[in-house]
Amino acid sequence: PKARERLIELGDGDARRILNMMELLLDARAAAGAEWKGPLDNEGLAALLDVPVLRYDRASDEHYDTVSAFIKSVR
Repeated sequence: PKARERLIELGDGDARRILNMMELLLDARAAAGAEWKGPLDNEGLAALLDVPVLRYDRASDEHYDTVSAFIKSVR
């Protein structure tokens, strides 16, 4: 429950950001396989999510997210 609260806090009101972090966590869990033990705590969450992420990549969905956010801010 504390890790869930921290995840929501890190999302800062942006559901897309929370979904992206959850996707990273699921990918990490799949990669760990049987080595994944027990529930995720705050330290484990920080270790998995505290990596630099390329925020803009013209060839990926981040491009469209960035453009969408820009257009919404102009409106």
